[in-house]
Amino acid sequence: MTNTESTKTVGQIGADLYVPLPEELVKKLHIKKGSALLVREDDGTIVLEPLSATQQRQQQVSSIIDKFMAEE
Repeated sequence: MTNTESTKTVGQIGADLYVPLPEELVKKLHIKKGSALLVREDDGTIVLEPLSATQQRQQQVSSIIDKFMAEE
């Protein structure tokens, strides 16, 4: 497994912050505009993981269930 490391500057569009992804990683991981990424914190480190189509569907179902449960 190869690690790719680079330094990026946090930018802002409106109220949202963003970090540009290195082109090498975007190509290697087949990330495109609109791709779903899991964003999580792990012991003070921000981790981004591309979601597979199955994981995306599972996340959508969980979100629908959470909204339904909140309405009760």
